[in-house]
Amino acid sequence: SYKLSPTIQQFHNTIDESQKVTNPVTVAHGIRQIKQESVFCLEPPGETASRKSLVESLLFGCIPVIFTRSQEALYERYWGAWHQDSRVYVSAQDLISGTKDLRH
Repeated sequence: SYKLSPTIQQFHNTIDESQKVTNPVTVAHGIRQIKQESVFCLEPPGETASRKSLVESLLFGCIPVIFTRSQEALYERYWGAWHQDSRVYVSAQDLISGTKDLRH
């Protein structure tokens, strides 16, 4: 069975049903708190490789875990010398094939 992390569960429990989807400020605050309390943040690509969440992870001190080479090239000129140490790359193909397991 799937369990939420304690931080996510606490965030989920503090929001009443009417605010879970309709209050973007509450949701944004919860996401920020989760990222600030996490070491790694999974950042799969969406419709495009770039996503706001990847930048938010960096800003909130969470190391992004990216899954495509195109994500590695994003924002390179802004990352400067710490580009190599600013994220973790895990091949999406390795995850799908079972070669890599993020739990270990």
